[in-house]
Amino acid sequence: MVKLVVTDILNQQHVSKSIDSVEDSRAWFKEEQLLLPIEQKLVGLGDEITTYQIDSIAINIAHIVTMQWYHTD
Repeated sequence: MVKLVVTDILNQQHVSKSIDSVEDSRAWFKEEQLLLPIEQKLVGLGDEITTYQIDSIAINIAHIVTMQWYHTD
C-alpha cells in the first residue's frame, strides 16, 4: 500500500489518498477534479504527460505519481 500526496503550496493544503497502483492514482485524479482546484491545461503525447494546474502551479501528473509515493506499513 502506498499513499499519494498532492500539495497545494499557495494555500498550504494537501490531499492524500492511499492507493494500490498507478492506475488507481490516475482514476483518483480524474474523480478529484470536481473537488479540487485542478484544471486540465494541456494534453500532450499521451496520458503520461498530461499537465494539470493547481492554483497556478503547473505539475506534471507523471512526476507526482512517480515522485510522491509514501510507503505505509
